[in-house]
Order: sequence, then structure tokens, then C-alpha cells
Amino acid sequence: MIPDNIDKIRAFAKELANIHIVFSCDRYSGRYVGIEKLKELGFKEIKVMKGVIDNIDKDPQKLSAFKMIADTAKEQGIGISVVG
Repeated sequence: MIPDNIDKIRAFAKELANIHIVFSCDRYSGRYVGIEKLKELGFKEIKVMKGVIDNIDKDPQKLSAFKMIADTAKEQGIGISVVG
């Protein structure tokens, strides 16, 4: 769906931004779409799924995955939060 509608999504995001509405990706896990693509589509924030950080203190792979998400979001100028 996204590849077929990139221009429409980008235009819609721009219209929303013009009226001060922020495009946010809820329950982001990093599995299906990259942060760079979200940035290209006009998203300003990602809300990371809580499962991504559950037991992060005991699981080095989860810590590494979350750090990659957080670093990429920061590089792209996208805000990040965690949702339950």
C-alpha cells in the first residue's frame, strides 16, 4: 500500500503540518518500515511498542535493537516515545 501511495501520503502529511497536526507512527517496532521511510512520508514522531523494551536490562539484543531505533530516529530528527 505505501509504495503505491507515497506521493499522496507525503502531500497529506504536508497539509496536516500546515495546520499544525503532527504525523505520528503508533506502536512502531522497526519490522515493517524503516525510520528513513517514515521521515520521507512526513512523520515527525514514532511511538515504540513497549514489547521492544520489555526486559531490555536483561537482553543485550533488545538493548542493541532499541539503541539502533533511537539513534536512527535522532539522526532523522524524529521524536521517539514508548507506548504500552
